[in-house]
Amino acid sequence: MAYAQSPHSSFDNPGENALGSHFNNITQFRLGVTGVIKKHWLIGAGVKLTHFSNGGYEQPNFGMNIPGFYVSAGYVPVKATFFPKNRIISKKNVSRRWGAAIQSSAARIEYVSIDGPKYFLWAASGAATFMVHRFNRAYAGVEVEHNNGVEAWLFNNTLLGNSRAEARRGARRLGIFVADEFLFGPLGIYLQASYHVGRAPLNTFAIANNYNKLAARYYFTLHQRSGLKTHLGVSLKAYKAVAESISLTSGLLF
Repeated sequence: MAYAQSPHSSFDNPGENALGSHFNNITQFRLGVTGVIKKHWLIGAGVKLTHFSNGGYEQPNFGMNIPGFYVSAGYVPVKATFFPKNRIISKKNVSRRWGAAIQSSAARIEYVSIDGPKYFLWAASGAATFMVHRFNRAYAGVEVEHNNGVEAWLFNNTLLGNSRAEARRGARRLGIFVADEFLFGPLGIYLQASYHVGRAPLNTFAIANNYNKLAARYYFTLHQRSGLKTHLGVSLKAYKAVAESISLTSGLLF
C-alpha cells in the first residue's frame, strides 16, 4: 500500500491528474539475478517497474509507472546455497493433479465522473485446475462480470435505447482465461490472462478485449482428505497498463 501526499482535489489541487486518492496500490515487477558470497551474504541486481494506482476507486486514476533498476545486498544466518537438499524442495510431486475452482469478487469504483458516485463491480468465475507440482497450479476457465457504473451510464444516456434490460446487458462482461498460481504454503500469487468474448452489447465500454489480473490469496483447508479449500484475497484488474479495479475475492478449490 502506498500513500500519495497530494492527490487530485477539484478544489485544492486540480492540476494533479495521475491519482485521485491518498491511499493507492503499489505493485513492483522485478527481473534480476542473485549471487552468493561467502556462504551467508547475497547480492543482487536487475531491472524493475513500479506501478501506482487506486484501481479506479477514485478518479482520476491514470496511475504512475516508473521503470528503474535495483541493487541489493543481504545477510542470511543459515548457509546460503542455490541447490538446498531438503525434503520440501526434493518432493514436489502431488497425488491429485486435476481439480476445479470457483471464485467471486467485489469492488467499488468511481466511474467516468470525478467526484461522482461509486458503483459496485462484481465478478464470478469457474475453472478447471491442474497441479503442475506442489508449488504451481494452472487454471483455465470462464469469467462473468457486471459493472453497475457502466449500466448507469448506458441507461441515463440512452445509448442502448431507453431500456434498463439492454443497459444491464451492455454492462455485463464475459471472458475466457488461463492463469498460473505460485504456491508458498497457504499463500498463493495468482496471474491471470483473459479475453472478452460474446456479441454486442456485451462488453460495452470495455477498454480492450485483453485484460489481466494479479492476486494474492490465502488458503484455509476445510477438509483435509478431500482437499477442499477456501481462500480470501485481493485482486488487481488491469487493461494493459490501465488499472480498472481492486477487488476483494473469495472462492472454493475442489
